[in-house]
Amino acid sequence: MDSFEILVENCSPIINSIIQSLGIYKNKDEYFQIGLIALWEATEKYDSSKGGFTTFAYSIIRGRILNHLRKEHRYETCNPTYDPQVEEYYSQLSYLPEYLQEEIVWQYCYHLTENQKKWIKGGILERKGIKEIAVEHHVSVETVKSWRKLALANLRAVANMM
Repeated sequence: MDSFEILVENCSPIINSIIQSLGIYKNKDEYFQIGLIALWEATEKYDSSKGGFTTFAYSIIRGRILNHLRKEHRYETCNPTYDPQVEEYYSQLSYLPEYLQEEIVWQYCYHLTENQKKWIKGGILERKGIKEIAVEHHVSVETVKSWRKLALANLRAVANMM
């Protein structure tokens, strides 16, 4: 067996504990792979005169995983999120004239808050991205995402009662 394979066997629990400590629950395999690449980098850069390998490898692996998390977060906040539920609903309405589309949408939105209605207007009727809606209303992207989440939950609840 190759020495790196033995190292991977010994360090896999470390990579898994880093993933767990950072609260990563999606794409665990992807983050594990990033950890393995970081482990390889650690073996290449390790200087035995500066301390133990495990501590060095831990910091390199954790740093690479955190960098990837930051990049993903930055990408998600800068790019509009595709929502298949909204697209499906919109495609069902697309054959109707525009004034009827709006009328049908607003019939289901009577119980929503004003902020949730802002997301409906921007996200569904005007087909704007989350970032555009956030800029328009001078709020954060996370705020608009919460409007969307609550609006969709309320609309699902109404649909289930019918």
